[in-house]
Amino acid sequence: MARMSGKVALITGAARGQGREHAIRLAEEGAEIVATDICSQIAEVPYPMATPEDLQETVALVEKLDRRCLGIEADARDTARMREVVAQTVEEFGRLDSVVINHGIGVPHTVDQDDADAIFDATIEANLSSVWRTARAAIPQLRAQGGGSITITSSAAGMIAFYGLPGYVASKHGVIGLGKALAAELASDWIRVNVVCPTNVATPMLHNQFIQSMFTGGDPNATVADMEFPATATNLLPIPWVEPRAISEAVLWLSSDEAKYVTGIALPVDAGMTIQPPGITPFLGQRLAELGNDPTHHGAGSSTITLHLNHTSRFQQFVRANWTEESRSSPVPHEAKDEVTQCVWPRKALTSSRSISAIRSSLPITPWAQPRTFERPRCWSKSSIAAS
Repeated sequence: MARMSGKVALITGAARGQGREHAIRLAEEGAEIVATDICSQIAEVPYPMATPEDLQETVALVEKLDRRCLGIEADARDTARMREVVAQTVEEFGRLDSVVINHGIGVPHTVDQDDADAIFDATIEANLSSVWRTARAAIPQLRAQGGGSITITSSAAGMIAFYGLPGYVASKHGVIGLGKALAAELASDWIRVNVVCPTNVATPMLHNQFIQSMFTGGDPNATVADMEFPATATNLLPIPWVEPRAISEAVLWLSSDEAKYVTGIALPVDAGMTIQPPGITPFLGQRLAELGNDPTHHGAGSSTITLHLNHTSRFQQFVRANWTEESRSSPVPHEAKDEVTQCVWPRKALTSSRSISAIRSSLPITPWAQPRTFERPRCWSKSSIAAS
């Protein structure tokens, strides 16, 4: 028997992206679907959001699987509206078994920009407060039926810090806390609450001109292909992003009876992003080693290491590295300074010299990086170790 046979699933943010894939995957396993989305633009969001036509496409895709699908335009920030959605669900299907709270926005911002407060507040409202309101709207029906499941989309940014996304990081950390709190509150009602934490996912929220430009140092003409190297450097597994279906498989499991004793967890589906050891990822290290073995990139020896970081990884989202030919005592010019992290580098990388341009072309820096520099400590040299 199909894993969701006889069940009804309400999925928010279902007009496209992960939400659409969740609707399709649960329908494939027998669920009837209620797909909701705001289907309008939030003022603070710089990339195009879903449309009514997107939502209708989701409905059509589910119906092609011979499952019923109710598409409802609804703003999850509105408690009364979400209660109407739940009532409409029960009226149409007679029950509600699984709630997948998937909607959200991601808007980069600094702490200093003029509209930072507006972006922060909008992000918390869309990503956290509305999760609470959606859950509250659904809980009475789940409780009346004797139980059910709530699965919430957080992010790898709910488990670690990213640069340039304070509102997003705060909201996604809050989602994990809220999920755990609700799991504790609702356990006696047999309502399970779990959270999924994806890495980069290949959806319109990632693949749009604004985000492509952000990943490539502000290039207005950046393409998806231009994102691949920096995005791959954020993950431990050597991939830039995962397909939406990978997240849907986790959502399906948590929504099904296979996970009937699972509640209160935050499940990473993150290609290892949140468990990266200190330092550079194997993928980036391999790229640096390749550059090191390339005879066209050589220099006269170097001692100052400058790393350029972006906003999306555990210690760095993606790295742009170069070795200057400055001596240790020579100051790095201010214009050459970029944000850095103190990494444990392979000995070959520490002792080999490279040209700045060799890596600059493949590891772009974002405009949110703040200028700092980090020079190799004396304790890294053999002489200083021997002296100690």
